Amino acid sequence: DGQRIVSASIDATVVIWNVESGKQDGQPLQHSSSAMWVAISPDGRRIATTKEREIRLWDANTGRPGREPLKCDGDVFCVAFSPDGTQIAAGFLNGSFQVIEVSTGESVVGPIKGHDTLVSSVVYSPDGRLFVTGSWDKSIRVWDSKTGVEVGKPMLGHKDGINRISITTGGRRIASAGRDHTVRVWDLDTRLQVGDSFDAHRWVRSVVFSPDGRYIISDGGNEGDVVTVSLWDTESFTIRASVNIFILFQCCF
Repeated sequence: DGQRIVSASIDATVVIWNVESGKQDGQPLQHSSSAMWVAISPDGRRIATTKEREIRLWDANTGRPGREPLKCDGDVFCVAFSPDGTQIAAGFLNGSFQVIEVSTGESVVGPIKGHDTLVSSVVYSPDGRLFVTGSWDKSIRVWDSKTGVEVGKPMLGHKDGINRISITTGGRRIASAGRDHTVRVWDLDTRLQVGDSFDAHRWVRSVVFSPDGRYIISDGGNEGDVVTVSLWDTESFTIRASVNIFILFQCCF
C-alpha cells in the first residue's frame, strides 16, 4: 500500500520505516548475522530475509518470526515472492535457483543450474507464470515458474555482470543494472534490447521502474563518498535528473 519501507543491513538488523514520518515503525528485527536481501509479500504481511542456506520469514506487523526458516539447497543471494505470495523464488551464489512453497517449506522447482555464476536478482511476471533472473554471467533468463524450464532465448548485451533487474507492472519490459556502467531496457516478448543503453558512467548497483513504466531510477556505484541516483526516461532514452548523495561511513577491520 506504499505506507512502509523495509531495509536489510549488514549490521544484522531489518528495519521497517513509516514513509510519511520517515521514522522507524517498531523495533528492528534482530537477525543473527548480516541480512543481505529483503523482500515483502504482495499483501504486506510477510517479510523474507536471507541467511546462508535459508530464508527467514517475519510477521511484518509484529516483527516476530512467522515460522521456521525455509531451508534451501544452496547459499541464497536474492529472493522474490510470487504475486500470490504462496511461493518464493531464490537465486543462489553458485548460479542455481529454487522455488519453495511458503506454507510447507518444500521445494517445488529445483534447484536448477540456470547461470554460470551468481544469480544477482530475481523477479516474477505480474501473472506469476514466469520469473526472470539476472546474473553476473552477463545474461538475463526467463523461466516457467511451475516447471523451471527456460522460456525463449536469454537477453544478452551487457559487457559485464548484472547487479539487479526490475519488471514493469504490466510485465512487458525488464530493466537491468550493469557492472558495465549501463542501464538497459528489454522487451520480455522478443528478448531484445529496447532503445539505447543508458550510460551511467559508473558501476550501477540497483534499478527500478516507476509504477507507470515511463521512468527508471538507478543507483550508481559509489566513488569515494558519493553515490549517484539517476532518473531515466524510457521514451526518449535520455537522463532527466541526477543527484549526488554524499555518504558518511566508518569501517573497522
